[in-house]
Amino acid sequence: MRHAPRTSAYFRAVHGELADWDLQAQLTAQVIDLLQSGNWQRAGKKNAPKPKPFPRPWLKKGIGTTTSMPLDEMDAFLGYSPRSR
Repeated sequence: MRHAPRTSAYFRAVHGELADWDLQAQLTAQVIDLLQSGNWQRAGKKNAPKPKPFPRPWLKKGIGTTTSMPLDEMDAFLGYSPRSR
């Protein structure tokens, strides 16, 4: 099932709405963002609001973001014995 096509029910069940975001869709969103930024820069209005990036599903769900965890919690999470000090 590793090479299931993007249009298959299996691929959509595993990846959800990310299944619709193939390389072409990602590049198109990037082009939209760059064109909006370029037009905003060339507008010459000092108080014009900066354009918002085209919404991407992985950004609203926090995919790819990082969080921190104290070392004691990390040890417990990984099942390590307590650290010697």
